[in-house]
Amino acid sequence: MYRVCFFLLLLCVGLKGSAQSASSFVFTHYSTKDGLAANELYKVQQDREGFLWIATSNGLQRFDGVRFRTFRHEEGNANSLPSNVIQRLFIDKNDVLWGATGKAEFFQFDKSRFTYRQIPVRAAHPEKMLSNETMFVPDENGHLFLLTLGSELLAYDEKKNEFSQEANFIPLPKTWGVTALVQQPGTQKYWLGLQSGGIAIYNRQTGNLSYYGHNVEHEPAIELWGTQMIFFHPLFDKKNHLWAVTWGPGIPLYVQYNLQRPTEPLKISNFWGRIPTYHELNGFVEQSDGRIWIKGLNALAYFDEQVNDFVVVKPSGSDESGIKYEGLSALFEDRDKNLWAGTNNNGLYRFNPSTQIFTNVLHPRRFVKAQTGTGAVMSFIQLKNGSVLSGTWEDAMFQYTKDLKPLPLPAKMPFLLANAYAWSMCASGDSNSIWMGAQPGFWQYNQQAQTARFYDPPVMEKRTVRQIAEDKTGTLWLGTHNFGLFRCVQPKREGKDSVVRVGEVGTSLINKLMADSKGLVWVGTSDKGLYVYDAASARLLHHYYVGINGNDAAPGCSVTCLLEYNDSLVFVADDSRLYSYNRNTATLRVRRITGSVAGTISAMEKDDDGFIWISTTGALYRIHPTNKTAMVFNRQDGILNDQFVLGSSYRLRDGRLLFGTNNSFVAFDPKVAGAMAAAPSIRITSLQVGPQELPVDSVLQLKQLLLTAKNNALAVEFSSLQYNALYPIQYKMENIDNDWRFADADNKVTYPYLPPGHYRLLLRAYKPDGQPAGVTELRIQVKPPWYQTWWFYTLVALAFVIELWWLDRQRSKRKESMQKVRTDIAANLHEEVNTALNNINILSEIARLKSDREPQKAKEYLEQIHTKSHNMIIALDDMLWSLDPENDSMKKTVSRIREFADALMQRHGTLIELLIDKKVEKLELNMKLRHEAFLLFKEGLRSLVEAGTPHCIVHLTAERNKLFFSIEFANEGCDMQQLNNLLQRHDMEVRIQALRAKLDVQLHKSRSMFLLQLPLG
Repeated sequence: MYRVCFFLLLLCVGLKGSAQSASSFVFTHYSTKDGLAANELYKVQQDREGFLWIATSNGLQRFDGVRFRTFRHEEGNANSLPSNVIQRLFIDKNDVLWGATGKAEFFQFDKSRFTYRQIPVRAAHPEKMLSNETMFVPDENGHLFLLTLGSELLAYDEKKNEFSQEANFIPLPKTWGVTALVQQPGTQKYWLGLQSGGIAIYNRQTGNLSYYGHNVEHEPAIELWGTQMIFFHPLFDKKNHLWAVTWGPGIPLYVQYNLQRPTEPLKISNFWGRIPTYHELNGFVEQSDGRIWIKGLNALAYFDEQVNDFVVVKPSGSDESGIKYEGLSALFEDRDKNLWAGTNNNGLYRFNPSTQIFTNVLHPRRFVKAQTGTGAVMSFIQLKNGSVLSGTWEDAMFQYTKDLKPLPLPAKMPFLLANAYAWSMCASGDSNSIWMGAQPGFWQYNQQAQTARFYDPPVMEKRTVRQIAEDKTGTLWLGTHNFGLFRCVQPKREGKDSVVRVGEVGTSLINKLMADSKGLVWVGTSDKGLYVYDAASARLLHHYYVGINGNDAAPGCSVTCLLEYNDSLVFVADDSRLYSYNRNTATLRVRRITGSVAGTISAMEKDDDGFIWISTTGALYRIHPTNKTAMVFNRQDGILNDQFVLGSSYRLRDGRLLFGTNNSFVAFDPKVAGAMAAAPSIRITSLQVGPQELPVDSVLQLKQLLLTAKNNALAVEFSSLQYNALYPIQYKMENIDNDWRFADADNKVTYPYLPPGHYRLLLRAYKPDGQPAGVTELRIQVKPPWYQTWWFYTLVALAFVIELWWLDRQRSKRKESMQKVRTDIAANLHEEVNTALNNINILSEIARLKSDREPQKAKEYLEQIHTKSHNMIIALDDMLWSLDPENDSMKKTVSRIREFADALMQRHGTLIELLIDKKVEKLELNMKLRHEAFLLFKEGLRSLVEAGTPHCIVHLTAERNKLFFSIEFANEGCDMQQLNNLLQRHDMEVRIQALRAKLDVQLHKSRSMFLLQLPLG
């Protein structure tokens, strides 16, 4: 009887919940295409720094918002994970990462060094850890339990570094199988689920263990739960409720227990009828704002306080902004209130239900209300009663409340108007009429009477009116699709209205019309730029178009947006650039936007704070008009469709903005959307020097990173560790980069070569409001090569000084030596001259005495005087020639030898052959050596010629640091006695010994040779 009633209760509860509908959330999807190691996930956690850690079937991963880093088993590396299937993951309050593999290998993972440390487990039934689910369970006091579902409960012993039953302070009977464990917040009570059914509560303060049939502390929950239901996946929320999962007859149940009213019956419910397929429930998550979520196989739902029940988030079909799942194995809230949903076969999803800034409004298909429309939302207008009309392509017109809830169209609105394609709408100056551009023609809608009048002037040839605007005179300006611009004068006076073409525009397609507060009408065309007209006279005042203005300050062919910003400024946009027109100076200039704009500019509105909101075909931007900085929003921020439609935007009276997309429209409060969270600090996530990756935490503890001259290639990866992508990142390497640069999408900067020196790599979040953000700094020093170090430069300088000193000393020595040579030569000259003069003096005196008595003798003495004076002149000439600096080379000496030989041949008729090697001319000999060698050569050659030799061969060469001087001569006719006297002369022996020379005389019958070896060292 109990089971029948229980089943009926479940059925009723299930039917009660079937009327609930799911709320709309925008999900961002990550799969293996984005870097996930596998699409099968088990757990998601966030560490203290902000990194996400993900347990997958193909390794452990770390995610920084940009890139996934994967850790797997590596053969031969004991510090790597033991296997790749990571099924359990938990980060405790000390920021320690715990994990377990599919083979029940439990471990700690060092998040800085990326190393594995095994944690032994001493279990009574280790085999059940392979077949049953295991989980890490912490308490408020820092204890960590390891629960094997339906089996035993172990605790971590920090001293022994192991999980064991001995470390578990909860006194459980050995026969009990445990299905759940949770500590009641703020107490010492531990709630346990029992495999046999029911719950047990251990009070550590009293030491009492209470359970059904032994409720020593009279816990009402034990009695209410009984023993019929097994207690799974418990959660105590902030409102003092206990949530748990159990099973009924073939169906999972969720249970709510109110601790503030402990005797009230349990609230038991299920998803019968709301989840049409088989499903299981495997856990609860409470967000920081108190919202409760439940997940499981084919199950994801949140608790709605207004309806007091769970609302199912259904898997999406082809909608890429939804979530596709069969099973949810992980649901985790990060510190930015993002929820991360890990699936068992479709990767990872992120969404933020707490901060959904944008309202995405979809509309039904025309005549098929059960299906979502696909027509683009082209126009908006807010009526006098505050409701909003929206015109769409293909799906006609819709009406919404001020809160943008669907409303039926006004009952009296004509059917044709209700089903017209309203390309654009504008309010008339009478505060009652609404003008609507249609396809074809245009409409006038009377709000008060709810009547409408249709205009289709023949002159317009049934063309589509894309844009419509009423100027200050009440004249309508009509922009068509590829048929130019028209004016409708007195449009409200039926029969007296007239439509005329504005000729200057030709047949251009009109993208945008704007009648401003100064009596001007601005016309943006698709192919001829911007036209500005005087509304009263329809006279063309200005035409701005790069084709005719020929400069960068003029817009391109297609002007897409126009916005009257204030009394002096009008903003104009073409496909990709923003311009400002100053009405006071009649000048147009480019407003460059920091960063690139994705897609083609579509529409533009101004908010109450003066920011300009620009929609494009790829994103939504908030532009600061002064510093031109941009804040970008896209699908990651909750915009369902960020492909915005040309010219589709509107500002509601309460300041909210509307922008149309190709199948919906987006509404938001710009004050809320533009409110920026505190700029995050930038975290360096990876450092690579050359091919080697460095441990980031260790490097950041250093005063500076030291690089060598041979290993100075640096690659740095970084992240804001914010997953909503609100802030781009800038970097700057001081002494390399002149200004801040925006990081690429991968948040990585590479410097292939850093010259020796000191650097600072600066990183900061870029704030769109222009205010400086906090800077992350990495100091770097690149050591120079040894030949560029200070000590090497010092040694080089010292060596240079020593070299200069040595050269100066050698120069001084050479100078002294040269001076000594010159002095010696001068002394010899003085001696020879003095001797010769003395001899001449004596001979001249003798000749004078004998001139009268012995004239013949006097004549002989005079001949001797002539000879000696001639020899003295020759010797004097030789010495003076040697002293002349111009003759200070061996080449000059060789020339002198040739001159002397030629003179001998001419005077005596002797044939002299000179054989002088070229290398002799290149010898560098000092003056004395050259002079003495020349004198030896001269004396020897002259003596041979005077001895009567008819022919001689002179050979002069240099080898092995010696100068060889040889004379080969013919003996015939030669006075050998005279030659012998020459060799016996004392002055010749003195010269030879002074030069340390060796003389070798070889005498033969017909020819002889003198060989003189003169050392050059």
